Amino acid sequence: MLLRVSCSLLFCFLLQFVLSCNNKKEESGIDALTGHWIILYPDHHIKTRSERDVYGKYQDSIVNLFGLKLLNLNENGGFVEVDSLLKASGKWVAENETFQIREGGKGFNPFKASVQGLENDTLQLLQYLPMENERIKVVWHLKKLDEDTAALKLFTPEMNEWRKKPSGPESEEALRKRLINMLLFYSDYLKLVSKESSYFLLSRVHLPFHYYQHAIGMREEISAAFANLFYDEADAKKAYDLLQATIQLLKGRFQRDENFVVEYAQFFKRMAFYLKPI
Repeated sequence: MLLRVSCSLLFCFLLQFVLSCNNKKEESGIDALTGHWIILYPDHHIKTRSERDVYGKYQDSIVNLFGLKLLNLNENGGFVEVDSLLKASGKWVAENETFQIREGGKGFNPFKASVQGLENDTLQLLQYLPMENERIKVVWHLKKLDEDTAALKLFTPEMNEWRKKPSGPESEEALRKRLINMLLFYSDYLKLVSKESSYFLLSRVHLPFHYYQHAIGMREEISAAFANLFYDEADAKKAYDLLQATIQLLKGRFQRDENFVVEYAQFFKRMAFYLKPI
């Protein structure tokens, strides 16, 4: 009788253990996707000359739309792309091997892909992009950032305060502070990018700069992306002039480093220091 009871208890224990493991396994799929990511690059799989010709027309646009973007997939199903941090969040869902983002802004409404794998904090998402008469196979590589304390700061409201459009004209001191916050954000962003890539995308950095070999200069025109951060064109021009004066002040002091991306990151930080209100 005692043996029968012991066997029953053992069976119940094993059943509970198996069910518990299954539940953990199911949760681990969502848990693995939850967190902070940077989209690294697309790996395209071209089979025919026609596919190559078609993809060649759109490749730059695709990379500029998604490449090196910072994303947050939170545990409640909310999706945030850092460049749109101050806007309403989108939604994400993963079922079986299907991954989808909705209402996430340009390129992410919707974004549909299938999960190909997750290894060493790198997620692979497979998409078939309809282009003209072709369906191009593209595998996106995303790097998880949850273990990178410096990278996680880029997702905080404090680091993105400069994105808030002012309600009225700003004083020179306020403009300097806004520019300092921008420069420090992009300095840290480029440091993050430099860990994974020897290049960065100009469309990700809303500063009116030309980037040269071991140097930075000003663009002749103020871009809409930069101007839209300020109350009006007059304030945008004042901010532009402050950046230009700072670059002139630092002329000849551009320090070399391991690659261009790191050099630009270091120069941004140096500019932020010299922009501090007196």
